[in-house]
Amino acid sequence: MEFFNLNDSYLIINPASQWVFDGGVQIKFTDSVFSIGWEYESEGFDFSMENTIDVFLGDEEYFPVAAKQIPGISRLIGSKITDAKIKWDYYQNMDEEGEIIPEKIFIPVELLLTFETHDTLQLALVSYQIKENPFGLTELQYNQSGELLISLNEVLTIKETSHQ
Repeated sequence: MEFFNLNDSYLIINPASQWVFDGGVQIKFTDSVFSIGWEYESEGFDFSMENTIDVFLGDEEYFPVAAKQIPGISRLIGSKITDAKIKWDYYQNMDEEGEIIPEKIFIPVELLLTFETHDTLQLALVSYQIKENPFGLTELQYNQSGELLISLNEVLTIKETSHQ
């Protein structure tokens, strides 16, 4: 598991359990890889169940943040995933005249992973506000053009995106 950031720093909500990245995440399995990353052309996140994250980040400068360097996450490395729940959302492209194309393109906006260690890891594409006292995230909403929330052992409530 490796996280990526487009900036040289990332938001630490709680050093032991919550972070926000703007690049993406890549999870390598024995013979496959799953990645969600910022895709500059579409100005939003995209995913692949076959390719590494560099297909999204391309030639842009990005910074890998090894999961084993993040307290709490490091114990998940090599641990078996016992359950995975995926929440999907979609977007629609526009044609040359600015009309919405009917085809819906689906993307996972949340992965909730449970490990054999009984730890949970919530990965979600969100927009949010920051509250000061106590410091934390508020007004969380799924957003494919937002940022990547990582929450360890605390599943945060996130509002659905409304499609019009």
